[in-house]
Amino acid sequence: MKKRKSYEIVESILNVLEDGPKPFTRVLFLSYLTVEPFRRYIEKLEKRGLVRQTDGLLEITEEGRRVKEIIAKTASEIRHFKALEEECRMRKKEKEEELLLLLEGNKNVH
Repeated sequence: MKKRKSYEIVESILNVLEDGPKPFTRVLFLSYLTVEPFRRYIEKLEKRGLVRQTDGLLEITEEGRRVKEIIAKTASEIRHFKALEEECRMRKKEKEEELLLLLEGNKNVH
């Protein structure tokens, strides 16, 4: 699994909690983290008021839902920009290859 960005981990935890409170271990398992990093994230999310622990269950707060939506929208934009970057890299490479062919005397260059 690739190394995830912090916002991706937070989004994952909040998504797990979206459909209702869950036990700590269930959220841990579904967010694909080990115990210590998970505990650190939960502490940060609790301090920000995005999640809370009640009767041994973790649950998302209204503020957590709001932030989750912002993260989802922004993450989608980031994925779009990454796709554009990749397309630009490919087009740049094609143009560089065309120039090399031109310099080699290939007359089939557009």
